[in-house]
Amino acid sequence: MAVSIALRVALPTASAYGRATTFTVAASRSRGSLHLARRLLATAQPEPVATFANQANLPRLPVPPLAQTAARYLDSCRPLLSPEDFARTKAVVDAFAAPAGLGTALQQRLLDLDAQAPNSWLEDIWLNKAYLEWREPSLIN
Repeated sequence: MAVSIALRVALPTASAYGRATTFTVAASRSRGSLHLARRLLATAQPEPVATFANQANLPRLPVPPLAQTAARYLDSCRPLLSPEDFARTKAVVDAFAAPAGLGTALQQRLLDLDAQAPNSWLEDIWLNKAYLEWREPSLIN
């Protein structure tokens, strides 16, 4: 007659998700078989989770509005520029973000890229710019 032993084992990979992994081992009533079953349970490991296994569960990264991007850029420039330089920078940014400006066309291209990208509009850009194009040592990681 076989005895089913169910032991809840919390492993580091499983506990990161707040769940314990259950391993079930069947063993006979003999003492040696139960001992072997306990040893198997003690060394059992769950299957590893793939790196991007939960990618589809994440919300999409929104494309920020052009006006918000322009305002944030100007906010970052303000402490670094003299009032005259900031006024010139603001004029260039305002022309860029105007309805007939280049920024509007580029924003539309970004929205089109977002509609085509399976996960995020930033994914390919970040992969290429941060890791594949720049050939100098990086402090990113």
